[in-house]
Amino acid sequence: MNDNDRLKECVKELFEKYLHRVEESDSGKLFYPIAVSCCRAHMVEPLGTLLEEMCKLSGAKGEVHG
Repeated sequence: MNDNDRLKECVKELFEKYLHRVEESDSGKLFYPIAVSCCRAHMVEPLGTLLEEMCKLSGAKGEVHG
């Protein structure tokens, strides 16, 4: 496996195992326990766009939530 294939695999794993992880609270509410955040307002939208593109290019299942 070359470095590009491994990188794609790692990004896919990041989304599928971590960022798209959904859990249920004791009260039955679904939530995403892991999130990426940004405290710079002007960078929130570009970061979201980048994450969506990374998810799509990696072939990960699910969608980015923010």
